Amino acid sequence: MEEDYLQDQFPNAYNYLMKKRSELGKRDKGKGNYEKWFAFGRTQSLERVQNKMFFPKYSDKVPNYLISNDEDLMFYNGQAIVGHSDEQMRLIKKIMESRLFWFYIRTTSKPYSSNYFSLNGNYIRNFGIPDFTDDDIRFILDETDSIILDEFFEDYYDVRFNELNLN
Repeated sequence: MEEDYLQDQFPNAYNYLMKKRSELGKRDKGKGNYEKWFAFGRTQSLERVQNKMFFPKYSDKVPNYLISNDEDLMFYNGQAIVGHSDEQMRLIKKIMESRLFWFYIRTTSKPYSSNYFSLNGNYIRNFGIPDFTDDDIRFILDETDSIILDEFFEDYYDVRFNELNLN
């Protein structure tokens, strides 16, 4: 945004930034190349993306996943998966809500106190997603019963939780 717009529309923020102007100039040891003196130092997570799914960094159970197609909605703290389509996001959400995926997180990610586990991108990235057929994808997206989906994923990945005494 232009400096005049910032000053006119957000005078308190502008005054605050003016008080910090010399400190802002010291970013990157004074060698920062910013379009505006008040620009963000880091643009991480500021890209406009249409299809994304938000979730926490740590959880003690299968977390709530939130899919958004709002390009103006950005996130500050947490994790997100970005996709090409709403259908792709819904498919990923169903997989990540499964008992199989949570078992994977519990057995591979870093444990924290009170049985919280990390949902860091490195752990998620290493979870293999098969090339589902179009019929499989339609089934996954249409099915609303989590027990049926859990059984489907466990059959597909050839994992038997009953044999492992896990639930």
